[in-house]
Amino acid sequence: MEREGRVFPVFMESYGAHLESHHVEITGDLVIVTTREEPRSFYTCGSCQEPEGVWTLRLTPEGVLDLGHRYTVPEVGWLDDLLVSAQCEKDVSLADPDVLQILRETIAASREDGDDESRSGW
Repeated sequence: MEREGRVFPVFMESYGAHLESHHVEITGDLVIVTTREEPRSFYTCGSCQEPEGVWTLRLTPEGVLDLGHRYTVPEVGWLDDLLVSAQCEKDVSLADPDVLQILRETIAASREDGDDESRSGW
């Protein structure tokens, strides 16, 4: 944006990306950025391209609107939400309460068994 002959930033934020898959597309008033999303419930390789997502921004005369991130494979996001809800004991509409209970019990049992890998993402 320019004011009185000076240019200044109107939006700055960091995001995950991978060198080989990074892509920015401008379509009309939308800026679509290819990202590497960070799941909340499990770890992914830091140098891997997956899980891939897109971040959408809308350019307006008043500034930039952040329309949010989404996974390019929605099921990855659903799985992440499901595992987080099982861990935090919050119910979500993604699963039957019985399924969430089974997940909670499985998580608890693996922790009791000393399974270090099961704790690394929590």
